[in-house]
Parts: sequence; C-alpha cells; structure tokens
Amino acid sequence: MNSTTDPSSMADPVRDLNNYLQEVQVGTNLTPFLSFTNKQIGPNNQAVHIFTYTFRNIEIGTGRGASISQARRDAATQGLQYLRTASAEFLLDPVRDLNNYLQEIQKPTTLVPFLRFSSVQQGPNHQAVHVGTYTFRDVVIGTGEGISKGIARNAAATQGLQYLHTHGIPSG
Repeated sequence: MNSTTDPSSMADPVRDLNNYLQEVQVGTNLTPFLSFTNKQIGPNNQAVHIFTYTFRNIEIGTGRGASISQARRDAATQGLQYLRTASAEFLLDPVRDLNNYLQEIQKPTTLVPFLRFSSVQQGPNHQAVHVGTYTFRDVVIGTGEGISKGIARNAAATQGLQYLHTHGIPSG
C-alpha cells in the first residue's frame, strides 16, 4: 500500500483534536470538557448530518456532510483551529479557579458570598459584545469582554484572580 492510500497516514482531525486537548500544556487533561452533538436533517437516503463540538459550553466547530464521519471531521478541523488560536485563559476554567481561590483562603468566614458577577450586552444580537464584571465587596476586581457571556465571564475571572493575587482581598 502506498502512503496516499494508507489510512494510517491520512490526517484524522478527530484524533488530532483529542490529542491536542490531552497534550496542551496547562497542567490538566482538557478532553473531559469537550462534547459534541449530531443532528440529522432529512430522510436517511438524503440525510445531511450536522455535527457540533463544544468546549466548556462554547461552540468551537460545526461540520455538515452526507455522512456522520464527514460532518465530524469538518467540525473537528474547525474545533482544532479554534483551540490552537485560543489563549491559555480560555482553555483553563478561571471562574472555577477564582471561586476555589476564595474558598482556600477563607479564614474565619467564607468569602465566596461576597463575589458577584454582572454582565451587559452591547450592540445588536448579531454583533454583540458582552462585558462582564466581577466585584468583591463592591470593589471591581476584574472585567472582561467577548462574543459570548461565557468568554466575558472567563476573562473577568482571570483578571479578578490576578487582582486578588496582587492586591489581596478588598476589605470593602
């Protein structure tokens, strides 16, 4: 068999996507945060499959095709491209990290109830920018923006965690 027809030599974006999430250097295997859906439109003999990958509830790739495998490969290719250009902050879970930090440093009382998140959407729905803000005891500790509320929340949480590490807990 020559290398152009050998299936083991062909690119496999689904495998590559999973491998990337296992190998990316963020200190943890990110594969459990990857999920997918498959939807079939039309009767079996004329079906179009729509396959969508999500990472931490954010859509990262969608593929369409006459077969599930084609739709899945296209979605995985898009997803891999998306994740390769994503920042490390996106790959991690800064919201969880911020809450965990507050739980770890709590001394006589719990600090998590003093943490608040709010967001506003700017612009029309098709071009929306979400701006998220974390406050702690009415002190702004982090702001972030993105094309979704989740991205804005993650960016604000990352900044909030940096604030707390640098400035300590606001006394408010």
